[in-house]
Amino acid sequence: MAPAPAAGRDLPHNGTDAAVRLEQIRLLHGTPFVILINLVNGPVAGWLLWPIYPHRIVFGWIALLYLVIAARLVLWWRFKHSAVGTENTGRWGFAFTLGTFATGSVWGLLASAIFVTDMPTYHIFVIFVLGGMTAGAAMRDSAYLPAFYAFTIPAVLPVIVALLVHSGLVFDAMAALSTAFTAVLLLMGRTNNTRIADNIRLRIEQGALIDDLERMSAELKRHVSERERAAAELNDAQHLAHIGSWVRQAEPDTLKWSDELYRIFRIAPSTEAPRLDDLTRFVEGDSIERLRGALAACLRDGAPFTVDLEARRADGVSIWVSVQGEAVRDDRGTVTVMRGTVQDITERKTAERNIAMLHGQMADSVEALKRHAEEMRAIARMSDLLQACHSRAEAFPIIAATARTLFPMANGALALVETDTRQMTTVTEWGAGSTVPERFTFEDCWALRTGQRYELAAPDQGTPCRHYRTTPAGPSLCLPLTVQGETSGLLHMDCPAGNTLDEDKRSLMTSFADVVKLSLSNLRMREILGEQAIRDQLTGLFNRHYLVETLPREIRRAERDKVPLSVALLDIDHFKRLNDNYGHSAGDAVLKALGGLLRNAMRGGDIACRYGGEEFLLVLAECDRDGAREMIQKVSEKAKRLSFALPGVSLPPITLSAGIAELDEKLSSAEALIAAADRALYSAKEKGRDRVEVFSPRMPEMTRRAAS
Repeated sequence: MAPAPAAGRDLPHNGTDAAVRLEQIRLLHGTPFVILINLVNGPVAGWLLWPIYPHRIVFGWIALLYLVIAARLVLWWRFKHSAVGTENTGRWGFAFTLGTFATGSVWGLLASAIFVTDMPTYHIFVIFVLGGMTAGAAMRDSAYLPAFYAFTIPAVLPVIVALLVHSGLVFDAMAALSTAFTAVLLLMGRTNNTRIADNIRLRIEQGALIDDLERMSAELKRHVSERERAAAELNDAQHLAHIGSWVRQAEPDTLKWSDELYRIFRIAPSTEAPRLDDLTRFVEGDSIERLRGALAACLRDGAPFTVDLEARRADGVSIWVSVQGEAVRDDRGTVTVMRGTVQDITERKTAERNIAMLHGQMADSVEALKRHAEEMRAIARMSDLLQACHSRAEAFPIIAATARTLFPMANGALALVETDTRQMTTVTEWGAGSTVPERFTFEDCWALRTGQRYELAAPDQGTPCRHYRTTPAGPSLCLPLTVQGETSGLLHMDCPAGNTLDEDKRSLMTSFADVVKLSLSNLRMREILGEQAIRDQLTGLFNRHYLVETLPREIRRAERDKVPLSVALLDIDHFKRLNDNYGHSAGDAVLKALGGLLRNAMRGGDIACRYGGEEFLLVLAECDRDGAREMIQKVSEKAKRLSFALPGVSLPPITLSAGIAELDEKLSSAEALIAAADRALYSAKEKGRDRVEVFSPRMPEMTRRAAS
């Protein structure tokens, strides 16, 4: 019988692609929650923009948004109540894409705020809202790339164009950051689309594999039934052929063989009367004693018998025979006649042996298919869990647990590339013994150096990699994790001596590695996007958005634990003069160096943020005003000794002015603390700069901020 097809081979490639597209469209229409959230976002955005737009414009924009939402809800309802198949995925995909384009276009109208008002607060709000909406689309609408692009382009492009139209360094910088952010989102959406498509394809192929298993089981059962029926027909036919008979009479003691019996054993009829014991001449092995015992019992007790025996003909050919016998008694119970038959059952035994072999092959094939299906289910479960992870650190134990299930006899490890280096760090291991060190380099692994799988059947059958604590005793396999031409890690597996890596294990390892590398790549993109959302790109410090979220939480923690909390606002003195005299590249170098200084100076629970321009805000946990003053003075002294990486230019040392405010009953909110620290900073500027001032209610209100 031909081997069963591999999983998914019964579907043509274009058929699989059509099924994948159908599942992608179903994901888009899965829930109306994302559509309905616009019902809340729209009025909130309208309320915040109410002061700068005519009221009829705001009402008209909200009405337009609600009209688009209503149309998309009608589309969703029709999708849920329609027969959707591969033949009409294009129509439904186009309809959803049209809906996302309309939604993105309505949200893109917010870009007009950049022309309506010069207040940077509204500019930042518009960029933040549209960036957040686009980031959400990257996570959900990227299941179908045309829908994701249809929302992103009309939502973000107007903002970038509006920022570029405005003249000024700030607007150019905001346009550049928005463009970079959009590019990252587009890349993330494409990566997420690839991951979703691969996961759907894996599920489809798993279903095809199960279908193959059921089809093969039915085929094997049919084949076995045919063999059994043929064997039965053969057995019936053999009852009428190749049967010889023998008769032994007690008085006189004679034995007669039929001519067929002579032909079965390929001997010429003897001129002498054959003896009963002559049968044992052709029987082999332990069959001799079985035959003699059956004949003796029949002669003694008259017990009938049937025994199947291995025999050898006179020409040396091995055969199987079935010997039957019975006794005839007279009135006194004395055995007078023994008679029986000898049947050549070689063909029947051969058929039985073939059927048994076929049963074994069928059992092995079914077991292999079941094992492969279970392995694919384990990989699919791992993929689902990895999709739900928030970080790569959460994914490592899941990967190790799945590897232990898939490769129970093997040792293995997962190592990742450290950012911007050729150093590798082992993040998780599995198996009885660890063979891979915690750290090694790209050059230590042949798979990483060549970009291809590297396998050794045994350590002495090639050149082993150098990334071993102890060289594996058996076969080993290294797989580089490469996504879109970039190698991000390495999967290693080695087995004890005496084991082999067959094609099934190689294929399983490759499938396992494909899911791991796509999932880790997606998680890495999420981490980068999340980091960019809360980090200032130039200084590496947290940004103002992160501060708005975390400072109220730190205040509540300090009040709950009854510990002090201080806020310090730092400003670089004469920063505008520095930019004017040496250029903005000099200013960037100063900001970057000061950011590094603040990162190193902060304690574990402290938060350092770039508050805006040349201002930095520090949240000092469990630190009162005196401790904060001492810490900021040390930072100021170190800032004076900073050197700046700016080729060909010698920059003067910088000084810092700082204001400090401590949490108390009157300064119990984030806004009050920051305002108090700002007043203290203003006082430091007024008193000559290069100093640290602690807030006091007696400080004058700010009428203007002293020039930097």
